[in-house]
Amino acid sequence: MAEPKLLAPLHVVRRFDAPRERVFRAFTDPKEIPLWFGKEDSATRVVRLDLREGGGFAFRGAHEGAEFEVRGSYREVRIPERLVFTWTEKMADAQPSAESLVTVEFRDLGNTTEVALTHERDVDEKQRRGHEGGWNLCFDRMAKLIEGKGRTV
Repeated sequence: MAEPKLLAPLHVVRRFDAPRERVFRAFTDPKEIPLWFGKEDSATRVVRLDLREGGGFAFRGAHEGAEFEVRGSYREVRIPERLVFTWTEKMADAQPSAESLVTVEFRDLGNTTEVALTHERDVDEKQRRGHEGGWNLCFDRMAKLIEGKGRTV
């Protein structure tokens, strides 16, 4: 069986009005992740988060009655600079997605932080559009959280 053709990597870049340590904490703290991960009306819980190389994570939740799970393992952890992790998602009763790879760089710009996210190894346009929309939605919610415009921990 031939390997699926992979699409070009997806790049999402955002700036946050907060120090790098604050943005990194929002991205990795099990208490904060449910406040920005997923849609506003979804309920996400962190089932596991072992923030170390070789460690892993699993988030579960529901949106409009459909359950989902996202899981992966950390390949690189450099606090508060960089994360590299695998990504597999399972929606409702569907088969799990093909494993993809996410790299997140947290760039210190003084009082602001630039987050450069690369999501690669998408196998089709539907998966890529889902990741692009999902990351942009999550970053919108994260901005509200860490810039003091939304719910706080």
